[in-house]
Amino acid sequence: MRVFILVIILCLFGCSRDVQNGSEVLNRKVRIASLVGPTGMSLAELMENHGDEYAVHLVTSPDQVIPQIISGGVDIAMIPSNLAAVLYNKGGGNFSIVGVCAKGVLYAVGKESFIDGIASLKNSKKIIYSSGQGATPEYVLNEILKFNGIKDGADVTVRYLPQHADLANQIASGTIEMAILPEPFVSTVLHKNKELKVVLDLNKEWKKVFWENELPMGVVVVQNKFAAENVDLMEKFMVDFQNSVDFITNNVEEASVLMEKFDIISNKEIAVEAIPRCALCFVTGEKSRKLLDHYFEVLYKVNPKAIGGQLPGEEIYYKR
Repeated sequence: MRVFILVIILCLFGCSRDVQNGSEVLNRKVRIASLVGPTGMSLAELMENHGDEYAVHLVTSPDQVIPQIISGGVDIAMIPSNLAAVLYNKGGGNFSIVGVCAKGVLYAVGKESFIDGIASLKNSKKIIYSSGQGATPEYVLNEILKFNGIKDGADVTVRYLPQHADLANQIASGTIEMAILPEPFVSTVLHKNKELKVVLDLNKEWKKVFWENELPMGVVVVQNKFAAENVDLMEKFMVDFQNSVDFITNNVEEASVLMEKFDIISNKEIAVEAIPRCALCFVTGEKSRKLLDHYFEVLYKVNPKAIGGQLPGEEIYYKR
């Protein structure tokens, strides 16, 4: 009797696949998790036109995604690239990196009179505020300052706030003069305070430091079991996601409506400004690997803990 009940329960709640002609067919939506920032923005068209195929869950913190990746609660996720390396090295899940989905999204915001290029910070004694201490924003800023001969504590003082939102509120209110922020916080700030401008593009400055290598800040990861059992679905997702990214980047006005609709960005006017600065992309294969290998090497030299203590092996990359 217990066996019979167990079979019924499994059929009702646990059986998610049929076998047709020797291949497995998924009988549920593909589960995707992403942060609400640029990676979430890249999913807007997919959410609009493929909602019957994909269940997209948007969250505000990587901490909300990590347990889902480890437990297998999601099939695909968009996360910070260094977090993918940390999880891989710490054994946090059995996944692979499919590709880069967001490049550099860091900018300095302030009044135009505050800074005249990165070189003007030398001997300036100015205070730069940033969020993301112990994470990508800190490492990126430090490398740029070092390359330009600018010393924190001597030429400038860098101070950190724990949350992007808190920093955005302070710079928008005029409490501080310059802030390093990611999109879409940058566009939100500029919308609130028209006196502020983007005074420094950290992505361009990074490329000057590292010989035109771009800054791969966000990646798509897939559960290895899901990818192995659903090869055709995985290929379809990659096409659908690429189409979504292309739509967002090439149809900013229409895409901004979707941002507001799905509460990715609360105001479509802000979305119009944010989308071009979000560096949305879907870089896969060898190009993705080269970008990430270089980035992981830089982070490892700066602070091995930033990528989990060691450089990831080639097994971290998804192979089609």
